[in-house]
Amino acid sequence: MKKNNHNSGFTLIELILYIGILSVIMGAVATLLFTFMQLRAKNQVIGEVEGQGTAAIEYISQGIRNSQAITSPTIGTSGSSLILDVVDAGNDPTTFSLSGTTLQVQFGAGSAIDLNSSVVEVSGLTFYNYSRDNTPGLILVEFTLTHVNPEGTQEYEYQKTFTTAASLR
Repeated sequence: MKKNNHNSGFTLIELILYIGILSVIMGAVATLLFTFMQLRAKNQVIGEVEGQGTAAIEYISQGIRNSQAITSPTIGTSGSSLILDVVDAGNDPTTFSLSGTTLQVQFGAGSAIDLNSSVVEVSGLTFYNYSRDNTPGLILVEFTLTHVNPEGTQEYEYQKTFTTAASLR
């Protein structure tokens, strides 16, 4: 009778080879997941800046279109705040300005309302009055939004300058 000494199992070389192949595959998957997480974070940052910038620019444009007159800046000048004469006496004057890195609107004697959240900072807010005598007022608005990035990581680094023009109706 012959004895069969064939053991079913892996040899040490096969085991090392399989572990090596598995390590390479796991490393590739981990790198891919890390890249996807960075892209996701970057897209969220861009969306936040774009969304808040668009909302602020639309809000300011609507305020300009619905006002009766531009008090400041005067014709042919620019300024860091915009003061509008509005129909509603309780909201007169309506002022858009920058407080630190926060864009604010103030209606009449009321308290200022923030137009951006703490995750973005506003800088370079400028209002250009391009109006001419005997025409409706025309204001060019420009500001830059920067995402707050306390850790200094690249995926949270994003800024965009927003510009629009609006005229009184």
